[in-house]
Amino acid sequence: MNGMKFKIKKLNSKHAAVIHSLIKGSLKEDFPIYLPRIAPIYAKIFNEKFFRKFLNRKTNAGFGAFDQKNNLIASVEARGDFGGVAFVEWFIVKKVFRSMGVGTSLLKKVDQWLIKHKYHYEYLYTETEKNINFYKKRGFEYVGLQKKAWFGIDEHLMQKVLREKPFEEIFEKYYK
Repeated sequence: MNGMKFKIKKLNSKHAAVIHSLIKGSLKEDFPIYLPRIAPIYAKIFNEKFFRKFLNRKTNAGFGAFDQKNNLIASVEARGDFGGVAFVEWFIVKKVFRSMGVGTSLLKKVDQWLIKHKYHYEYLYTETEKNINFYKKRGFEYVGLQKKAWFGIDEHLMQKVLREKPFEEIFEKYYK
């Protein structure tokens, strides 16, 4: 980890503004394909209000990595769906903190939370081919390319089976 010290914390609705700021910065820095038209749209859709609501839902979780000055340097947000499936909505690590174990630690934390909350499967999209190997090294499988998806951008679909069989509890509420 190159001596980098960071702390992982569960995010709540009070973190909405810093999450939104992190995403806006990443959209400009990491997604040149989104500029100039798409980045402002995503920043508008995934705004502070979105993250306040998102993090207040029991089926969703967010985790952040904070540096020694308590600045948010990375975050991951997962949205629980139904049937034991969750979607990794956002996963961002500031460029200067990459290759230091921050992203790996966040993904492990979200996986632990998902299993604890009875999710057996997760999936995400990545627009950049370089990220495919990053996710593969962390247990994800490449599913395929979705051509011309949101706003005409190609998306690579990744999946991870967290547990071979679904938790029995996910069936119970439907049989009551």
